[in-house]
Amino acid sequence: MKYCSSCGKKGLDEAKFCGKCGEKLVERKKDEEITSIKQKEYATFFDRFLAFAIDYSIMAILMFVIVFVTGWTWSDEGMTPTIIEWLFLITYNVFFLSTWSKTPGKALFNLVVLDEEGRHLTSGVALKRQLLQILSTFLFGIGYWNMGSDNKKQTFHDKKAQTVVIREGPTPAWVVILSLICVGFVIWIYSLAYA
Repeated sequence: MKYCSSCGKKGLDEAKFCGKCGEKLVERKKDEEITSIKQKEYATFFDRFLAFAIDYSIMAILMFVIVFVTGWTWSDEGMTPTIIEWLFLITYNVFFLSTWSKTPGKALFNLVVLDEEGRHLTSGVALKRQLLQILSTFLFGIGYWNMGSDNKKQTFHDKKAQTVVIREGPTPAWVVILSLICVGFVIWIYSLAYA
């Protein structure tokens, strides 16, 4: 079976280059895929939370621009901000995870989301994972509670979607600083929205 040497996407047996990023395809057996993913470092809750803060800040800015440019208001469609927020979050994550297996926030933290065998996520798996992630956040984030004791640092939605979040390299200090600023930005947005 052939896989991209750069993004890990599965390629056609007769192809020489990846259809996503153009890098060379290499032959790999299933055992090699599983071995290579076991050698990786799994992302911690802290890494994932800070990457999410960056992603949420990007989404908030995009939503603000859309509302500002179109003049659209929540009451126009009879939908609450929470429903729009969840729909935007699902669309954002499914697009990035099914295209590159990482969101911009995860990319800055050198994190990638793969299936348990080390393969790039399909659209269906990305959607399933994102819908289950909503359930993970209920009841004070109960779906995240087992991460510390799990050897793959999988959450509820990771286990059900059979995905893992892998660290591909170190996180630059400026990214951590940026993410902490984004945490403050997210808190400020929520204080305005629910004041």
